[in-house]
Amino acid sequence: MQNDHGPGNSHHPAAALRPDLALGIHHLTMLLQLPDGGIRNALPDADSCQGRFIHTRWPEGISCPVCSDRSIRALPKRDLFFCSHCRKQFTATSGTALHRTRLPIQMWLLATEAVIRWQPLHHVSGGITVDALGSLLGVHTEAAARMRRIIAADLGLEGEGLLRRAVCMKTLSLPPEITPGTSRHFELLAARAFPFPDRLLT
Repeated sequence: MQNDHGPGNSHHPAAALRPDLALGIHHLTMLLQLPDGGIRNALPDADSCQGRFIHTRWPEGISCPVCSDRSIRALPKRDLFFCSHCRKQFTATSGTALHRTRLPIQMWLLATEAVIRWQPLHHVSGGITVDALGSLLGVHTEAAARMRRIIAADLGLEGEGLLRRAVCMKTLSLPPEITPGTSRHFELLAARAFPFPDRLLT
């Protein structure tokens, strides 16, 4: 299963499945694509998180969210970019749901990882609670609720997937005998994600 068949792609076979199986495959795929050691290990500081987000959003090079031109100049002291074509200034999050939240990209990536890790274990209860997310990140309830809402939309089967792509760094593959989007696909992912399922009950 390569990135072009990953979660969030409307052409993914899981999109045609019954909702519970589709979501199960989607959640487990994201979980298994998280980096070894977690985001804090893979992206240990604010600069690395910012760089990862920018590369994920603009893999072919930064372009202006206003006019799409690529004549861009960085303004490092203000954490801004300047478009020489339309002369607009913008940030890495301009034009996204993250814009104007006043929360650092590092916090968004850590929150996205937390939502992904929590979801497969707590699918019945609907994922990580606002209180748990707020406590983990050290933000108040209102901010945590807004973050969870934005992240949930991004991670959905039909979501934009910008945050998902930023944190889900690993590529998965399926054995040739496993058809993507089937019950066997789900069972294989579950076995990879939870090789010792009895430990989840202790």
